Amino acid sequence: MNNTKICDDADYQEILDLQSRQSDMAGLIINTLNNHIEEINKKYQQFQQELESKCKFRQEILRQMEKNDVFKFRQSIINFQEEQQSILRKMEQKCKILVEALDSSIADFQQLFNTNMACFQNKSPKTFKYELINSIKNDQDAYAFSFSKQSQIMVGGYNSGVIKLFEFNKGQINLIQELRHNKTPVCCLFFMKKSQQFLARGDSHTIRLYQADDKSIWDIKQKLEGHTNFINCLLMNSEEDLIISGSNDKSIKFWMIQDGLWQCSQTVSCQSNQIISITLNDSCNQLLASGSENQILIIEQFHDFQWKIVQIISVTTLGYRLCYINDYMFVYQGKSKKKLDVYQADCINNDFKLTKQVDVNGSMNCTYYFPQQFIKSKSILVNKNGRFINFIKVNSYGELRNELVLEFEHEFIFGTMTDDGEYLIIYDEKSKAIQIRKYQE
Repeated sequence: MNNTKICDDADYQEILDLQSRQSDMAGLIINTLNNHIEEINKKYQQFQQELESKCKFRQEILRQMEKNDVFKFRQSIINFQEEQQSILRKMEQKCKILVEALDSSIADFQQLFNTNMACFQNKSPKTFKYELINSIKNDQDAYAFSFSKQSQIMVGGYNSGVIKLFEFNKGQINLIQELRHNKTPVCCLFFMKKSQQFLARGDSHTIRLYQADDKSIWDIKQKLEGHTNFINCLLMNSEEDLIISGSNDKSIKFWMIQDGLWQCSQTVSCQSNQIISITLNDSCNQLLASGSENQILIIEQFHDFQWKIVQIISVTTLGYRLCYINDYMFVYQGKSKKKLDVYQADCINNDFKLTKQVDVNGSMNCTYYFPQQFIKSKSILVNKNGRFINFIKVNSYGELRNELVLEFEHEFIFGTMTDDGEYLIIYDEKSKAIQIRKYQE
């Protein structure tokens, strides 16, 4: 591959930073215009009230007026009408100038956009696929997978409660250890990137922290207890000093290290919602949660490090998956819907609103787990929906397009992607096999 022709990670990150600054500037322009519009509306209300009060005042004077003053009053009304016409003409001229200025600004922005896009207009988007390169028969159903940093180790969680650790090398796997501490299905896994540790759902409502010793033998380091029902989702922030877990006990728990051990630092009650899926934004200060009561909960961290629900979005369909694209946009997949909902933050009050929908493939039934993933380096969103896996490209302008679809015989498919998006791991319950697929352009 000729690296001089391909945008590398540094170039890509620089473009993302520039795009972020461009979005901030656009938000500033919109906020400025909204402030001016608000000021105009206030002045209009003031002018309207003044005009109405003056007319009413004249009517009251007329009832009390002596007859010899009527002629003078009639003349003052005529003069006032002429002044009104003059004021109206001035207002129309000023409004016309404002409209022309806005039209000119719109044309300038369109010209700037066309100039920026000119270098892409003659280029077709690259097609890609995930080619099957390996298939490993499995004697147990697998529900979750996670990768270490640089994807050297893959951990799998199984229906029997077994956890398997594999050496992963260019799509080939080699079993290195089995852990048999659990009696219930292992449906949630999170492999840390800053240490040789991973998290796993323990016996339904506990979290187990595993760590490798000097001889690379894995064992339980700590059990995190506090939930009272099934844990459905686990994740950590980018610094890996915060664990977040969502449960059927209608709560989200936040765990931090105190005196060398992980302790629950806060519990957020989610009203009547069992928590199905969670996702954290890039800044790690806002959390989304998909609830069983057809709600999306938006939870923010404040300056006192406490997390609070700041917005609740009602949706028409229960959803198992949601994911941030960036701090200002997220996607939500409703069960059995053939549309992917896209939400964007309002530039005025920062509330998220449904702004568009993207066509996706889906089927009547679906299952928990297999979380959505957005692979930034490839701008690909992985979205399992029923018996389909949709691969959606996201361009720098926030436009989404479904570019690739994998179809299976049923909805019981579970998997994940490596962090760089090079490999897709799928367990297909029908074939009882782990599929390993490689990204190809």
